[in-house]
Amino acid sequence: MFSFVVYDKFGIVKASSPTKTLRSNSLRFAKYSKFGELMVTGGGGGGATVTSGTFNIDFGTGDSYVTTTVSDTNINGTSDLITFVPNSRAEDFAVEDIQLTVTASVAATSFTVAAYAPNTSNGIYSIKYTLIN
Repeated sequence: MFSFVVYDKFGIVKASSPTKTLRSNSLRFAKYSKFGELMVTGGGGGGATVTSGTFNIDFGTGDSYVTTTVSDTNINGTSDLITFVPNSRAEDFAVEDIQLTVTASVAATSFTVAAYAPNTSNGIYSIKYTLIN
C-alpha cells in the first residue's frame, strides 16, 4: 500500500491518497514545510529511512495521462510513504491540476508514477519525491 501527498507551490495539499498507519517505531511525527518539503522529527526507537530524488514527467505536445518509472533501490514495495512536489513549472502544475500516484513498485528497484492532467498538459515537469520506509 502506498501513500502520497502532492503540494502546490504554496505548500497547499493538492491531492493525497488515503492515509495509512506507519509501522510502529518507524516514524513518530512527520511534518511538512509550507513548500511541501518533508521535515522528519521524532524517532520512536527504530527510525525510518528517508531518501529523495527527482524525476521527469513528459506530456509531450499534449496528453492527459502518462507514466514514468523511477529507479530507487530504497523502495521496499509494501509500506512506503512517497510525497511529490513540483520542482519546475509549479504554477502550471497547480493550474493544470496535475495529479500523481504510484501505480506499481518493484522492491529494491523502482516504482511507477502515473501523472494525470484532466484538461491535458504539455511539456516536461521535474518532480521531487521523498520516500520514507
